[in-house]
Amino acid sequence: HSFPTRRSSDLEIDLTLRLLDYGNEKIGMITGPTDSSHTVNRSRGHMKTLFDRKVPYNPSLTLVGDWERDSGFLLSRELINQGVTAIFAQNVLMALGVLDYCSLNGITVGKDIQAV
Repeated sequence: HSFPTRRSSDLEIDLTLRLLDYGNEKIGMITGPTDSSHTVNRSRGHMKTLFDRKVPYNPSLTLVGDWERDSGFLLSRELINQGVTAIFAQNVLMALGVLDYCSLNGITVGKDIQAV
């Protein structure tokens, strides 16, 4: 069983700010399980940052994963189909899944979409 990557309490804020600073306002988020304190804290920091920047939070752009690479892969397809310009995956394994999906589908991260 894998566990979420440990992150500092302000990292989700820094990552969201970075995506916003690049002009993204339609940011998808792939979370861990809803009963995880990591998920709750990271989601709260992301939403607070959007609120502070006066960017509306769209709950349909937040999808629940399981900390695994496959969930990042599968859920990134859904977010990209919804037209997000950036994806914030809440751990490294899910972020790798996002990169896998983009790579296999001719989507250039950093050009066509941004991902953290």
